[in-house]
Amino acid sequence: MAIKELNLVSIKKILEGGSTFPLVIEAEDENSNIAPYVLKLYKRQHVKQEFSVAKEILVAEIAKEFDLPVPDYGIINFDHKYLSGFFDDKYIDILDTGYKFCSKLKNGVFIYNPNTKNNFLKDYDLENVFAFDNVILNTDRGGFRNKPNLLVNDNDFVLIDHEQTFPFYSAQFINSKMNYKNIFSTYFCKKHVFYDQLKKIRKKV
Repeated sequence: MAIKELNLVSIKKILEGGSTFPLVIEAEDENSNIAPYVLKLYKRQHVKQEFSVAKEILVAEIAKEFDLPVPDYGIINFDHKYLSGFFDDKYIDILDTGYKFCSKLKNGVFIYNPNTKNNFLKDYDLENVFAFDNVILNTDRGGFRNKPNLLVNDNDFVLIDHEQTFPFYSAQFINSKMNYKNIFSTYFCKKHVFYDQLKKIRKKV
């Protein structure tokens, strides 16, 4: 697996609705192709404690094995002085200065609405997304914060934002004697964004 390394061309704007204040940027790949990407900004502590960039990369690759669509991605690093027009110095100082995760910006997609009717979703692979999130223990597609972390168009889903996965892969658990079985037993699948839709489908079979 070769990870694409990008070079920053320009920063366009802060993407609305993101809890980590993601940025829309233009970046150039190794073939001199320039394209828009969504840049994820993580705090230094989050990267060191939860390995958020590594999780984004790992889950993107696992999703491909499930034949689930995820955006093309790359990693990027640059001088944080370029962030000064978008954030104050106090916030910039707590950001991780290492490589950052970028996913290619998708056009013609919308944030999934959990109130979408089942007849619209009948041709979508809800079961595979649900199974996938149970494998990676994704507490953030639905969950207690009710974030779908899912884009949708007329044909398919696009899965995004996977830093809140594999909870056992964190400095907190690696450096402790915690019981790993407890992590699996406390994953609350009933809060998944597709749980209610899948229950209705099952009743009709």
